[in-house]
Amino acid sequence: MKNVGTMMNKMATKGKVAATQRQCEMNQDNPGFCSNAIKTSKYTVRPWTIDFFLWKNLFEQFMRLANMYFLVIAILQMIPGISPTGQYTQIMTLTSVIAVSAIKAAYEDWKRHKSDVQVNS
Repeated sequence: MKNVGTMMNKMATKGKVAATQRQCEMNQDNPGFCSNAIKTSKYTVRPWTIDFFLWKNLFEQFMRLANMYFLVIAILQMIPGISPTGQYTQIMTLTSVIAVSAIKAAYEDWKRHKSDVQVNS
């Protein structure tokens, strides 16, 4: 069986792309190369990133048609002339449903993060 590196060098020179060899040290930082760390968690705790838990979770919650529908109904119930019920009844229900879903998503993501740390160590 031929050496894989030699075969790759031949393939690279065939397309007129200069191939270089690289050496990586085990258990060392290799500058210039990406890490092999695994990240399966969806959220971060840094509020200035787009993956921040609050922004991403609210976006995912309101992508569901039912949550969007109840948000529109809650906004309409805030108008005193339209709503026969109290102004805040619907918005409190929607808030509690979204809060429970967010707590569930946060717990699942925390478990994913712990799993990532275990796999990457």
